[in-house]
Amino acid sequence: MMQAGKLRQRLEIHTNTTTTGNTGQAAPSWSRSTTVWARLSPLRGNELMVAREVTPEVTHKIEIRADATIASEDKFILQGTSREFHILSIRDIDERGRQNIIMAKEHVGQST
Repeated sequence: MMQAGKLRQRLEIHTNTTTTGNTGQAAPSWSRSTTVWARLSPLRGNELMVAREVTPEVTHKIEIRADATIASEDKFILQGTSREFHILSIRDIDERGRQNIIMAKEHVGQST
């Protein structure tokens, strides 16, 4: 069961939409869809080794209340910073629609 007090970070969920530029070429565009309370945890030690057996790029685990609108193509931005987390996998932890565990990769460098 998720404890609300452990959700201490505000994460913005950004959705990738494609827009057409003046030249008619498609260009990716990110727009904020919502903001959620989350628990953002860097993976380390044994937990990191196990996670990387499934997805080699994973760096963080994000826990949020269940949100059916999140897709693996979306990304999170830690509110008030430029830190981006690209979603690698989304799991409904107890299959009851109450909590999502998201494995993510922190993107360092230019915004994508």
